[in-house]
Amino acid sequence: MARRKCPSCGKVDEILVIHDKDSVIKKCPNCGYVYITYRAAMKPS
Repeated sequence: MARRKCPSCGKVDEILVIHDKDSVIKKCPNCGYVYITYRAAMKPS
């Protein structure tokens, strides 16, 4: 997993990855800031 400094809360932490149906959401586990949201080409197994 990647560590990243959150632009919202300023903490450095692991990025929380959430798989929701065909979407992938990467966000800060502390404040909930969303880094990126994208649709996966294939469903995760």
